[in-house]
Amino acid sequence: DLKSFHGEKVEMFPSREMFFYKIDAISSERLNQRLRVISRLLQQEDIILVASIEGLLFRLMEPELFKEYSITINLDSIIDLEELGDSLVACGYERETMVEGIGQFSIRGGIIDVFPPNSNYPYRIELFGDEIDSIRNFDVESQRSLENMAEIFICPAKEILLLDKFRDEISNNLRKDLEKTTKNLEKGSKTRINMEDKFQEILEEIEEKLHISNIDMLIPYINKNNLSNLLDYLSEDSMVFIDEPQRIEERYNILREEFNYEIIDKLEAGEILSSHNRMKLDFTEVLEATKEKITIVNTELLKQSIHFNPQSILNFSSKSIPSFHNDIELLKEELDYYKYKGYKTIIFSGTEDRGKRLEEALMDLGMECLYVENGLREIKSNQVFITPGSINGGFEYPQIKFLLISDKEVYGSSKERIRKEKRKRKSTISFSDLNPGDFVVHENHGIGQYKGIEQIDIQGIKKDYLTINYKGGDKLYVPIDQMNLIQKYIGSDSVKPKVNRLSSTEWLKTKTKARKAVEDMAVDLLELYAKRENLEGYAFSSDTPWQNQFEDLFPYEETEGQIKSSEEIKKDMEKPKPVDRLLCGDVGYGKTEVA
Repeated sequence: DLKSFHGEKVEMFPSREMFFYKIDAISSERLNQRLRVISRLLQQEDIILVASIEGLLFRLMEPELFKEYSITINLDSIIDLEELGDSLVACGYERETMVEGIGQFSIRGGIIDVFPPNSNYPYRIELFGDEIDSIRNFDVESQRSLENMAEIFICPAKEILLLDKFRDEISNNLRKDLEKTTKNLEKGSKTRINMEDKFQEILEEIEEKLHISNIDMLIPYINKNNLSNLLDYLSEDSMVFIDEPQRIEERYNILREEFNYEIIDKLEAGEILSSHNRMKLDFTEVLEATKEKITIVNTELLKQSIHFNPQSILNFSSKSIPSFHNDIELLKEELDYYKYKGYKTIIFSGTEDRGKRLEEALMDLGMECLYVENGLREIKSNQVFITPGSINGGFEYPQIKFLLISDKEVYGSSKERIRKEKRKRKSTISFSDLNPGDFVVHENHGIGQYKGIEQIDIQGIKKDYLTINYKGGDKLYVPIDQMNLIQKYIGSDSVKPKVNRLSSTEWLKTKTKARKAVEDMAVDLLELYAKRENLEGYAFSSDTPWQNQFEDLFPYEETEGQIKSSEEIKKDMEKPKPVDRLLCGDVGYGKTEVA
C-alpha cells in the first residue's frame, strides 16, 4: 500500500535465517535486501522503512564501523589496485575471475569490476595508471556497459565483518566459553567431543585468519560496543511508527520460545556453546532503541501498553468504503455527496488505462475530476484526483475530511499492473529443487545423478560442492557458485535417463545432433512463414469503449503473462494476416482467462 503513495522511497527490511553450522550455500536474496536498506540509511536517504519484529532481532555491525568499511569512489579518486582488492576482501567481498553475482569483485589488468548489494548492477572501474579513466555500471549477462557514473558507493557485502583487529578478542572470548561449557560435560561424551572438535576448528580459522563462512556463530564473542541494531541506523529526527505493540510482543514471545527450544537442542548435540543464546536481541533492547526517536504507537486496544508512557493520546476513527461494482453513475453520486461535504478525494485506478477511462467516464457525467500520475500532489477540498496504483482497501477519515477509494471498490477487483525492471537471467536451480538421487543435466558434461553436498578441503580452504555421479563410477564436484551450469532432468518418471560418461564425447555428439535438428527445423519454418506472409486475412477493429468496460468488469487479477499474451493476441488479430499463435500454459495457469 505504501508503494502506491511513495514508490521507490519504500523499503522492506526482511528477516533472515540464522545458521548454527558452516555452509557456503546461503541464499543471499534477503541478505542483499537488508544490506541495501542499511546502505540507504547510512547515506541518509529519505526513505520509508517497513520491518517486522523478526527482522529487527538480528544484531548488526555498529553504524560508524559499517561506514568506515564502506568505500566511496569518484572520478577524482587515486586507486591502488592491490589496496582496493584488500579493502574489498575486508568488506566481505569474494575475488573471482569474473563478476557474476552480488558480493563479488574481479581485477583484470587495469579494470576492476565489483557488484555491491546496494546496486542493481555491478560497477566497472577503468584505470589509467592510478587515476580513474571511467566508472560505469554494466549488465552481468552481456557484460555491456549501461551508463557512465561520476561517483559510486560500495557498502560491505556482509552485515557483520570479522575484522583482523577484533580477531584476538573474539578468539579469547570463544575459548573461555568453550572451556566453561565443556567443564561440566563428561569427558569422552559425544556432546563434548562434537563441541570441542567444532569450535577448535573455528578457533584455528580465526587465529590463522582464514575465511569464516558463518559469522553468526561468532556474534556472542564480538565486543558489544561494535554491535548494534537497525534502529541505531536511523537519523535523530526519524519517526518510528509501532503498529499494535501488544501483538508484536506476543509474536516476539513465540519467536523467543522457538529460539530457546532450538538452543537447547543444539546445545545437547554439541553444536553450540552456552553464550549462543545471546545471538539475537531481546524485545526490551529493541524497545530501548525506540525511546531515542519520535515514536507513535497505533493500537485498537484501550488498554495502555506497559512499555510506553505516551505524552498525548489521539483518537482516530475511519470508515470502510462500499463497493460500486463498476457502476460509474453510482460512484458519481457518492462523489457528489463528498464534494458537497468539502472532502478531498483520491481514487486509485489500478492501471493507467483504467484511470484515464474512469476520468473520461466521470467527466461525461458532469463530474469535475483530474487524472494525475502521482496522487501525492497537493489536493484541495472538493477536488477529486484519479491516480494509478492499488491498495488493499479504501477508507474515509471524517475528522480531516479525506476519502480514499481503491480500484477494488470501484470495479470490484484489483488490477494493478506491476512493472518490474527486466534483467536477463539464466535459469537457476535451488537446493529445494534437488534431492539426492535426482537426475541432473550439466551444461558441459551431460546427464548424471545428484548425490548431495560435500565439503572439500583444497589447500586449507573448505568449500561446499555438489556431487554428481556419472557412468563408470566417475564423479564430478561442482562448486556452489557454478550451480547455474546445472538443470534438473525433466522426463518421464517411469523411464530412467541414460547417464553419460565424463571422459567420452557422447554428450558433445548429443548436443551437436540436437543443434543440427534445430537448424533444420528453422529452415522449414522460414519457408512456411514466407508462404504465409503472402496470404490475406481478416483485420479486427481496435478495442471499443464497450470492450474496455467489459474488461474492467473481469473479476480476477491478471498476471503479467496474461496481460502480455492478451495484448499480443489483439495486435495479431488487428493485422490483415492470418493469426498464427499458440497459447501454452500448464493446467490452472490462466489460459481460459486470456481467451
